[in-house]
Amino acid sequence: MINEVKLGVSVGAGDIAHLTIGGDLNSEAKEKIELWMTDVKKVIKDLYDKKGEQVLCLVDIKELKTYHPDVLLTLAGLMKENEPYVLRTATFGGSKSITMAEDVVIALSGRNNLQAFDTKEQAVNWLRTGIDASTSSN
Repeated sequence: MINEVKLGVSVGAGDIAHLTIGGDLNSEAKEKIELWMTDVKKVIKDLYDKKGEQVLCLVDIKELKTYHPDVLLTLAGLMKENEPYVLRTATFGGSKSITMAEDVVIALSGRNNLQAFDTKEQAVNWLRTGIDASTSSN
């Protein structure tokens, strides 16, 4: 049975780039991922040019099942390329194992402006404010 790969990119409210990564990102999905990455780069660069400033990225990974090592390297390359155009990137909905793999992508990309959250609301709040409300004491 073939596991469907879910990849999407759009611009949402507040000019936030919305990315979706789902399914089983194995080595067989690499071609789809590379095509998606081309779209992601274009959307982010166009948004950057439109706004005249770095953009925010929200990444929905709640349906992401697995990463393949090659895919990790590919995603890290995308993050490194987009660094000049992105102020902050927040992911949400990932399992513990996916969040651990995400830490590898962060390390490989050299980016320090990506953070993982449990919920979309937490992620959007951090994107807009730069403050992680889930760890602050009220």
